[in-house]
Amino acid sequence: KMKTMKKIGNLAALLLPGLALLSSCTDKKADFIGEWKAVKPVNVAAEVAGAESASEEITLAFSEAQGNSAGKVEMTGKFKVSVALPSDSAAAHVPVNFTADARCGGSWTPEGDDYDDLLLAFDYDAITVTVDKNSLSAGANLSPEQLSTTAELCRMKVENAFRSTLSRYSVVDDVEVSKDRQSMNLELKNPKEKVYFTRR
Repeated sequence: KMKTMKKIGNLAALLLPGLALLSSCTDKKADFIGEWKAVKPVNVAAEVAGAESASEEITLAFSEAQGNSAGKVEMTGKFKVSVALPSDSAAAHVPVNFTADARCGGSWTPEGDDYDDLLLAFDYDAITVTVDKNSLSAGANLSPEQLSTTAELCRMKVENAFRSTLSRYSVVDDVEVSKDRQSMNLELKNPKEKVYFTRR
């Protein structure tokens, strides 16, 4: 009987560190689950064709992975844009200011064994962009027909910029979550940049 107890004891001693390791991995993984808002809006004027100024506020929402499947991720971009659009009269450009919301879902998987580096695969076909027509009509004196055409033009400009953002986030490195789990930072490549988030 003692021998059996000893065997069980040895087995437990072998298994326990493994179990502890497993739970620490799971805890680590769970750290970034939830919704995060980037601390600073990003200047995306270079990505929005013809923009005089353009900023994007990014939100990332991570859901827990079920079993061996990948977890879900959703990115939201809130855009504020000031752009000069061609008008009917030849050389003139009409300054237009507007806001728009872009959204896209996808999945996340860890790159390798730890959860410091993540691969985010976004479904580009599922991108939705909504231009706030009230914000458009407020500054520019547009007829309903012009408003519709202008909104579509602005939507396409924002979608292109949002696609660039999604592609920048396809690989995120060195994901670090603070001890109180209220802030997170991660690293993007090309160009290399550290981005800071707070929990929503």
